[in-house]
Amino acid sequence: MKVNKSLFVLLLIILVFFGLEIPCFSKKHIANSFEPSSLQLTELSIRFNQESNSENVKLSNLERIEFQVLLSFLNVSTSYVKPIDPLNFVDISHSEKKKNLFIEIYDKDENQKLEIPYEISSSGSGFSSGIYTESLNLMIPISKEEKLIKAKNYVESLIKITLNDKTKSEDEKKQLILKKEQLVYTLADVINENRVGRYLMKAKYKSEREGYANFVVESEPVVFEIVSKGSFFDKPEWKIEDAKISASSNDVVEEYYNKYSSEFTPIPTQKIIEILNNHDLEAIDELKKKYKRANHEIYKTLYSAILLRLGVENDEYFYYLKNQVEKVLNDNRPNIYIKDESGKIIDDKKSEEFKNWYQKNNKELNQCLFESVYTFAAPLVDIGLSKDKRFFKYLEKGINSENSLIVSSSASGLAIYGDKKGINLIKNALNNKKNKHIQESIAITLLYFNEPSAEKLAEKYITDKIKFEKQKEAARQNGYRYLLILFVRG
Repeated sequence: MKVNKSLFVLLLIILVFFGLEIPCFSKKHIANSFEPSSLQLTELSIRFNQESNSENVKLSNLERIEFQVLLSFLNVSTSYVKPIDPLNFVDISHSEKKKNLFIEIYDKDENQKLEIPYEISSSGSGFSSGIYTESLNLMIPISKEEKLIKAKNYVESLIKITLNDKTKSEDEKKQLILKKEQLVYTLADVINENRVGRYLMKAKYKSEREGYANFVVESEPVVFEIVSKGSFFDKPEWKIEDAKISASSNDVVEEYYNKYSSEFTPIPTQKIIEILNNHDLEAIDELKKKYKRANHEIYKTLYSAILLRLGVENDEYFYYLKNQVEKVLNDNRPNIYIKDESGKIIDDKKSEEFKNWYQKNNKELNQCLFESVYTFAAPLVDIGLSKDKRFFKYLEKGINSENSLIVSSSASGLAIYGDKKGINLIKNALNNKKNKHIQESIAITLLYFNEPSAEKLAEKYITDKIKFEKQKEAARQNGYRYLLILFVRG
């Protein structure tokens, strides 16, 4: 029997119009055909290396934990679809907004779940003999407190050895004593070790692709142990050197500490962040002493701001900071470099206006450059740090300055201050500045507001996507510490 083509097409249109499903074209039917008859995910498992899947896994505290998750598939053809390539089926997404592979880790001794992010290993993924393998790695970091204790022990050993070393000059020994606290925090930052202990790990996977199986598969848990393989200062050569110094060396160390204890040493930036995050009122006495001893305005303004932030009611700190900010805003120094239309510096050339300015003010060029870049506009960042409402008007004025250093520092101050009104002020500044270099330096500060609209605006002006992602990650991990360390204060 012949079928009238026009009648067939008309019938098809009617079926679609009334929402009726045709078995061979139905989205629902296609989705169901994947679940699980065409591609059945039969097992999810974890292993720590290719050679062994032992239950007694011991891993080093000094290396990232490398492991694989294995997804075992049964690929079955059906009457509707052909067999599927598992590499196209597995949608392991690693963005913050969407993650389909979940790695859960528990401290076995404390019976506590740990929030540990994982990363993709360079060896990547692959499929062989019905098994999809994804290579991952992670760290189980030691706490900040543990890091500081380790770092302090290391630095004290270093000081003890150096002070008893006759080949070291008096100035080298002095600088080591003065920079002890900075060294401790710097070293603590770079200690990258796993916490020793016993742990349990398991994995969960769920596909979220439209039309694919949406069931959850969970692995059997695996237990592993982190064992200490030492650190740099646990190496034999260091211990031998340390052992050479007799107990009497403590007298030498004490002598040097007494000798230089009255000299000013800055508080490390990381410690400042901790004081502010914890609203540490016990730090007030130390901050007051540092303020009195400070040998440069850049430290006095910073400590004034922190004391105000901690609620210290003393007009001296307010007016000192106020005077420094007004001094910056009334400063008429021109921009340093000659730039092209995009804002790129042309061959490191200084502008004639800047040359005339530093000569007129009897300033040495290198000193003036250092001051202009690193210390001059720092008070604008500090008033943001103080979160004192009386200073907000100065940030509003600074963000509209003709001086790019004042503008970028005001933007940093607004970001640290954290009021959402600052987003609109920065947005207006971005619209008013046509220089792409300045726009980008201002836009970076928007990432510190922890506000989606600010992040979206920042992405518009930070056109290098890799740089944008790096800056976003830096803001997420370090908070406004990055904005503070742009200025040389330890």
